[in-house]
Amino acid sequence: MPIRAEWRQYYSKASGWPELSGRMVRRDGYRCTDCGVPNYVLTKPRHGKEPWIELDPFLQPAKGKVVRVILGVAHLDGDPRNRSEANLATKCPACHLQFDAPFHASNARETRLNNKDGARLLLQVGA
Repeated sequence: MPIRAEWRQYYSKASGWPELSGRMVRRDGYRCTDCGVPNYVLTKPRHGKEPWIELDPFLQPAKGKVVRVILGVAHLDGDPRNRSEANLATKCPACHLQFDAPFHASNARETRLNNKDGARLLLQVGA
């Protein structure tokens, strides 16, 4: 999901986010705090709550799609302005997406309502 325009400033190099997020990944032992998958591991894509299956490219030739897990840092309260270390957790893409699902649903609902209201306004103006 794209970062909202008004929040992009909190993720820029100038804001110090790259250093802070790197520090959080180190703090959390280079692993997802939810499922424990290590950073940069090669694996098969995960579906739902299935565990990640680490592949050794030298011992297990990959058949099918293979992905590299790159950890990110989530704001536990959903507010990028809150940079307290207690509010930050390292998450793999699957866990981060699952964690953010309520925020995504709320944003989608808000967008649909705004679009619906905008359409109503156009209909009223055109009438």
